[in-house]
Amino acid sequence: GQKPAAYLKVLGAREEPVKVGGAEEKDLYIYIQGNAMPLAWTRLTPRDSLNLARAYLKSGVAEDHLLVAVFALADGRAELAEEHFAQAQAADPQNGAARVVKVREALRGQ
Repeated sequence: GQKPAAYLKVLGAREEPVKVGGAEEKDLYIYIQGNAMPLAWTRLTPRDSLNLARAYLKSGVAEDHLLVAVFALADGRAELAEEHFAQAQAADPQNGAARVVKVREALRGQ
């Protein structure tokens, strides 16, 4: 299948498009400029995590929207987070509002 692409800071100061090949506990495996390489999860910036979550986002899936919202907040992008919290609620009419509240409470508890 098609590998998701995300913009990550890998080799320098600017974000570059990379294909994601897989992941393990400590590393994300990416293809950059045609070469496969491991990238430690600990090297990802909040923006990298947001870009990665957005690359895997399935529109209309509450969990995906919640993940993007959390990483958007971590990256200081409150407006984007609010959009995805709203989309998470809409994607799960029965439990979406409660799930958003739970995530917000968990984030406040950090």
